[in-house]
Amino acid sequence: MTMRPEGDPRETCRRRRRRWHARQRPWQSRGTPVTRRHDADDGFTLIELVVSFALFAVVVGIAVPHLRGRNYDLWGAHAQLMADLRQARADAITRGDHFAVVVTEASGYEVRRLRDDDGNGVWVPDATPFHRRTLPDHVRFVAGLYSNLEYNTRGLMVIPDAADALVLQDEHSGATKTVTVWPSGQVAPVEIPE
Repeated sequence: MTMRPEGDPRETCRRRRRRWHARQRPWQSRGTPVTRRHDADDGFTLIELVVSFALFAVVVGIAVPHLRGRNYDLWGAHAQLMADLRQARADAITRGDHFAVVVTEASGYEVRRLRDDDGNGVWVPDATPFHRRTLPDHVRFVAGLYSNLEYNTRGLMVIPDAADALVLQDEHSGATKTVTVWPSGQVAPVEIPE
């Protein structure tokens, strides 16, 4: 380190600046960013921020897959069931054939097309289902199992007494969603207040 002579203008300027800062009131001593002294506790270092974000990303990465599956599977199955019931009714009206939604098991259902090929009034289902749906692993039918909801060419239920409420339940959370099919063929979700 080189010693500067007593009269060095740079050293004198530094001393004057230090004395000036010492005389300033607290609200005046903020100074410009160039003259302000920063303490080590003023903020976070780059390493601290990177580590914090990495830990946050790991926690989110673990939590998100579990949240997504359980929260939306019941809602998705309910929406798909309503859509299939409404589409079967619309297809019966527009295509001139009978369509049926049949709950074949607790974990699935089929949409079937029925035809009256010989005109004798007996509607026979096609050999293969129009659609086959399987519910998510932990979603099941708890009411309306083995229901056969058949629509005629006017969109009405062929057997009005077959109109039913189909109830889906999430086995993990116990939450349920209900779809009501009216004798008129209309489909409506049932909202149960909690």
